[in-house]
Amino acid sequence: DARRLRARGVVGGARLLEIGSYGGAFLELAHERGCRVTGIDVNADVVAHCDARGLDVRCEPFEARRFGAGEFDGVWILNCFEQLPDHARVLAGAARLLRPGGTLVIRTPDARFLRLLYGTRAGARLRRGASANALLGVPYAKCFSPAALTRAIEAHGLRVQRVEAQAFSSLAAAGGAARPWLEVTARRAAAGRAT
Repeated sequence: DARRLRARGVVGGARLLEIGSYGGAFLELAHERGCRVTGIDVNADVVAHCDARGLDVRCEPFEARRFGAGEFDGVWILNCFEQLPDHARVLAGAARLLRPGGTLVIRTPDARFLRLLYGTRAGARLRRGASANALLGVPYAKCFSPAALTRAIEAHGLRVQRVEAQAFSSLAAAGGAARPWLEVTARRAAAGRAT
């Protein structure tokens, strides 16, 4: 959705960092829209695949000190935040790397969905769809509810602007199905403004 991406800072000339780049799909899309993109992933095979496609992806764990403070217009963490061992360190690093007015986007499994999946009778029906969408058996280090993720982000000086539940697909969203993903968009305060 081009409009959603633009609203989150995927615009020509933007400098973006993706933590956990995997196959590089987001980086490629952002690059096609004129962004300057860098990715980080710990999987050497994934990084080699991205490198072969001409993407700048570094094979290393995320360390904010390897970049300059305020270097990025946006930091994206899609579908891997729940697997990171030190969420607070990553959030502090992302906040440091964002320029004033910069955007942080995190997409992660929603703890409310997992509670529904395993803690209710309706969960048995949902597990079939969750299994088909690779949401069962994923090694979550920690799952967040919207409130918990908002608190964690705002503890690092960022202001959460939008919290959205994401469906399996746009077709599922239209049908009102349970939404397993949580997408949070936050901004660093513009220069001279308090958060």
